[in-house]
Amino acid sequence: QPFLFQASERMRAASMIKLFVLAKAMQDVKDGKMSLEDTIPLRTRDMVDGAGVIAGQAPGTRYPIGKLMELMITESDNTATNMVIDRVGMDAINGYIARNGYSDTALRRKMMDLDAIRAGRENYSSAWDLGTIFLRIYRHACVGGAYDETMLEFLKGQTDTDCFPAALPGRTIAHKTGARAGLYDDGGI
Repeated sequence: QPFLFQASERMRAASMIKLFVLAKAMQDVKDGKMSLEDTIPLRTRDMVDGAGVIAGQAPGTRYPIGKLMELMITESDNTATNMVIDRVGMDAINGYIARNGYSDTALRRKMMDLDAIRAGRENYSSAWDLGTIFLRIYRHACVGGAYDETMLEFLKGQTDTDCFPAALPGRTIAHKTGARAGLYDDGGI
């Protein structure tokens, strides 16, 4: 029996916004707009600081979209996230968010976009929206079937184990964390 705390109070999403990027990208895979095997080259301008492993790789290295989506969740890779955002489109992601009723959630900038942060453009979500998307993925009612199962596997592979896994040892937890100055989030199922 899942426990769900839901509050519709908008908060800075930090890396938890990546759940919505993942869901829209997976919807595009289901709709045939792209394949998990399609590759994207790493460009110098894609490389950003913060979490992740891709920014240290050689420009020109090609990554399958499925691997970028996985690293976006398991390693919270900011460069991988920005590459997925560029491929899917920020407007398309926000359209997906709105169409699916995530009324407290907005993707307003890419990861580590310091100019956007200084300008006050922040990514937002709420416990309500995050709880809803986690339940939809868990119940295979987000994108559906194998697509939701793949997203669950990515979430189970989250490498940040400081919160839920530490508090609930020995349990399988599909979760996503997020951190920014003065903020640490963890949500999952």
